[in-house]
Amino acid sequence: MKFLIASIMSVIIVLGTTPVAKAQNLIQIDPITLTKQDDIKDIETLGAATDNMVKTIMACTETGKDSIECQCEHLSEAKHYQNTLSGILDKHPEWIGKATFYEYEYKGDNPNYPPVMGKTTSFIGHSRQSEMIDNLSCNK
Repeated sequence: MKFLIASIMSVIIVLGTTPVAKAQNLIQIDPITLTKQDDIKDIETLGAATDNMVKTIMACTETGKDSIECQCEHLSEAKHYQNTLSGILDKHPEWIGKATFYEYEYKGDNPNYPPVMGKTTSFIGHSRQSEMIDNLSCNK
């Protein structure tokens, strides 16, 4: 469970221009800055599909099952995530192997947060996560 969540979070959530491990080498990702609302909506849609998959698998592992068993038990959520990712990359092929970045207004109540925040999404990480789903023994 912890491995699944750690690997999902480490490959999907990348803050700023962050080095990403590829084999033994590090590569620098210069994100594509998004300004169009439709593009930002696509990123938010992918984020929602990712969050749903992670929350479902986490809830399952809290019942005592291991993460692989939970991923297989909830393969439909993983497939929904993959279909969402695939649809977005079909629409935005320029994002394949890249990262995107956009700024948004912080609307929370924590006074320590800046009024404008940024979100970076790594499509390298998303592709790796999708490959992990493809390689599940129950997904053959």
